Amino acid sequence: MAEPTKLHTDLVELLARIQADGYVSDTHDGTSDLLSTLHALPTLGERGCVEEVREIARTVLDARDEEGGWDDTWKTVIAVESLVGLKLRNLPVDGVVEALEYAVNVLRSAPPLEPMERELRLARALVLAGMARQESALLDAGILRIHALLDTTPQWSTDLTETLHGLLSLVDLLAISKDDATRALIEQQIQSTNLEDVDAWAVNAPVQLQTRAGIVLAKLERVEPARALLALANGADAATCDTITLKHRIELAARLETMGALKAQPLPEDDEAERVTESVSEDLFSDHANGSAQPEAVEPEPHAVVAGDTETDLFSDPGGSLLILESLVEVWKRFPATAPTDREQAMLEVEDHVYGVWADQSMPLVSLLLALDDTAEAARNVVSQVLDHTDTIPFELLICLPDTADPALYTLFDEVGAYTVKVAGELCTAENLARVIKEAKAPYIAPIKPSDTLQPGWLPEQMRAALTGQPSTVYRKDQFDPETYVTRVHSMDTTTSGIAPPPKTSTPDKSSMADLLAQADALIREGDYSSAESALVEMQPALNGHVAERVIFWTLLGDARFRQDRPDEAFQCYQKAVKDDASAERAWIGIGTYHMIKDELEQARSIFSRVVELNPSNQRGHLGLGNSFLKEEKPDEALQHFQHALNHNPSFRHAVVGLVAAAVQSEKMSEAVSGLSSYLEHCPQDVEARFHLAAIYFGTNQASLAKSEAETVLKVNPNHDGARQIVAHLAGPAPSGQG
Repeated sequence: MAEPTKLHTDLVELLARIQADGYVSDTHDGTSDLLSTLHALPTLGERGCVEEVREIARTVLDARDEEGGWDDTWKTVIAVESLVGLKLRNLPVDGVVEALEYAVNVLRSAPPLEPMERELRLARALVLAGMARQESALLDAGILRIHALLDTTPQWSTDLTETLHGLLSLVDLLAISKDDATRALIEQQIQSTNLEDVDAWAVNAPVQLQTRAGIVLAKLERVEPARALLALANGADAATCDTITLKHRIELAARLETMGALKAQPLPEDDEAERVTESVSEDLFSDHANGSAQPEAVEPEPHAVVAGDTETDLFSDPGGSLLILESLVEVWKRFPATAPTDREQAMLEVEDHVYGVWADQSMPLVSLLLALDDTAEAARNVVSQVLDHTDTIPFELLICLPDTADPALYTLFDEVGAYTVKVAGELCTAENLARVIKEAKAPYIAPIKPSDTLQPGWLPEQMRAALTGQPSTVYRKDQFDPETYVTRVHSMDTTTSGIAPPPKTSTPDKSSMADLLAQADALIREGDYSSAESALVEMQPALNGHVAERVIFWTLLGDARFRQDRPDEAFQCYQKAVKDDASAERAWIGIGTYHMIKDELEQARSIFSRVVELNPSNQRGHLGLGNSFLKEEKPDEALQHFQHALNHNPSFRHAVVGLVAAAVQSEKMSEAVSGLSSYLEHCPQDVEARFHLAAIYFGTNQASLAKSEAETVLKVNPNHDGARQIVAHLAGPAPSGQG
């Protein structure tokens, strides 16, 4: 069988379909189409077309509806799959994480789709999003939706297009669950559709079915029928294929090529193909990964798990392998091993598999970052340790040197395949570290100090600690904060190699870290915001490895700075918190409040609405909604949310203040009286609230009640001017008809 040769031709055609408005056309010279655009996003990202992805992603994100989805549930399913693909590739596209947060919540609450296979695809989108975000609750939501169908007798569609949606979902679920019933159901459907007998059904089938079936079979490692389907699909000219089919043909060819089932093909000699090649080269290749070039990454989606005692295929591409490794802890919570020793052995086997995949692809899994002065002896010593004791995990070595360094050092580093970055001035600064990290090609980074002594096996040990949430010197690249790292080594005596040694104090354990955070929170509640900020900044260097505490840290630091009238600094802190944990409600409240004070009311209301939708008892979410409606002069809507907040917390002062303001605006004074009265039952010493109640009674001609409340205020504060004025006005006989 002739090897297919259309992968790059198809990509050129796909690129040509990008319209000026950022949408992708549905066919060659066709009209802009949202669904085609969503399908194209991960494929272009997979092929290294980063600038095109940025352009299209902006258009896609702008197309969201007010709920955070896209037109309808089905488009939102495809959008979530696409956004997950971008996130897994760590492509630098702004807004993807936040958009994914809203979109998955739209799917989580969506009613079941028809036919059944599309509901499976919806559940698959939730599962993939849960794995990408390391969020077990989201992953569980997807699995529950799947089993809600599989635990009954699923009614499969007679339409092969729909059947393939279901098969794709089950194949990916099987990679996680290794469930015998799921495997049996897949086999049953493959047999009932005669899917592997390509000659029997596929010769005259539409290209769309040929490519989709090929992807399903390739994921199941059924190489020969998948190759045969690609060969049939390649009989159609690229310009005649609809865009979604073109996307699937590209994916199938790339998958088979990565599996070694196809030979890599030379590119057509035309200008557009050369442009694509340059894009791939710039973004996905590296000439300094252990001295070797990196081949391009492919879409990290699950492959079938092969039955056996300990042998599993898991994922056959680097990104997918890493995804399953990172997700093991959460997967084990749902599918526990029979004994701890089994679990440890399983971890070792999966690690070996993943490291082997990355090594086979000559791709670095970890970027080692090293800053040196111009002392050749120190350079040789530390580089020798790296090379002698870092032989299991594929890595690249990036070295930061002063611009005055001996040129002979560059020759030395070139010989070992290292990549050097020249900087001016002090080496260990956040700015310089960020510059070096920008050159890093691996998803994980590990800063090394010249004073470190590296032992055999040090990197696997630190990598395992990072994956399981323990203190580690290995960091996820997209979660590494250069400023925090530099703070950790700041103000210490520098070594001869120009980098400060680590602090000699030990990192606090989780209990003491929690105590420190609780103390800072207490200072904020007491109104001592400056002391809270100082305490938090002082403990910042100790955050390494404490992921959960880091979320609380950034939220509290944001609160302290917000209350000191530094909203922009606070906003940056809140963003760091939700980056670590997209469900951090308190940080989202801070972000919503920031938008509100900036008069970005639509954005603020969208955030507050999502918070109370996910947690109806979140009183600050209701407070935010009430205040946003109040700003828009919609007092009736505001009143409802202030009442909700008080229902959950009758002593919530901010809510009762808002309720009174909304009641006055809407001329519903009885609501103000009711809210204040209920509040004062819980907080009888709040003099100002009681004075407001007295003022409302006075303004509504309820003289005796006004006098009673004002006199109560004066018992606590005899000098209260407002209360004294009310009593003075009511000192004479009460007019007829007053209560």
